[in-house]
Amino acid sequence: MSNKLYIFVFDPQKSDAVSLHKIIKENPMIHDWSHYIAPAYVFASTQSLHTIKADIKSKWPKQSFFMAEITSKNDGWMPKDALTWLAKYEDTK
Repeated sequence: MSNKLYIFVFDPQKSDAVSLHKIIKENPMIHDWSHYIAPAYVFASTQSLHTIKADIKSKWPKQSFFMAEITSKNDGWMPKDALTWLAKYEDTK
């Protein structure tokens, strides 16, 4: 099963960002992740959006966030390392 890319966005001023970082970093369902823009993570997983959302919500209760699968080409104005990280998953979609 190939990896899917997800974007996870939260408000670091109103959320426990330290706990979230640990949850993302140590989650066995998340195979790779990047965090180039403070209120967002992009991560790779073979699991469904619903499965990962439920897992994060159970470990990070009462926190607001938005999560979506990245299913099309992506681009942006970010450091080259960030765009290179994203590009390595373009062929898996």
